[in-house]
Amino acid sequence: MSATIPPCQRVYAIGDIHGRFDLLEALHNAISEDVSQAPDLDKTVVYLGDYIDRGSQVYEVVDALASNALEGVRKIHLKGNHEDMMGGFLANTFPFGTWL
Repeated sequence: MSATIPPCQRVYAIGDIHGRFDLLEALHNAISEDVSQAPDLDKTVVYLGDYIDRGSQVYEVVDALASNALEGVRKIHLKGNHEDMMGGFLANTFPFGTWL
């Protein structure tokens, strides 16, 4: 049996944002446009983690993910390995040098 999405739903998946708000914003704009074309469907965005590190817009990414961008769309936020490492560093169970 293969995984399928019911015909009355639309699912978007976004992964590996890595502090690139500019790219996240572009994806949100594309999703908003698509959402406007399918007003009767249930919509879900699954964020696949790795929101932080590498890019210079981490604050903006986290702020956008915590806000209600994409109104009317269900959001699921998964924790990636970069968030896991940061959590370990903050809990003093993961060495700073490795996370850095």
